[in-house]
Amino acid sequence: MDRILHILKESHTPIALEMIRQEAQVPQQEVIILLIQEAVTMAQPLNNSLETYVLKEDLEERGLTSPPKGDYRLIDFQGMLDLLYRVDKIVTW
Repeated sequence: MDRILHILKESHTPIALEMIRQEAQVPQQEVIILLIQEAVTMAQPLNNSLETYVLKEDLEERGLTSPPKGDYRLIDFQGMLDLLYRVDKIVTW
């Protein structure tokens, strides 16, 4: 099974969201999302069935104490590095 990590840096990325939706439908493919920089302020869940992480330091830098609505997992920089080594492919938007 291929694991693909999509790193979103901006909160408005319709092309990235469409690509993620399409890839999530492919059998034998695991899609993981990491929100960093401005994307940590996304107000709507991307897809509740996908693993979605939020970089804690970027969230705190914007004065937020918790991720927006949705089923997100907070990770720190070390957790981000661990995530990068866990996947087969990385796409940054």
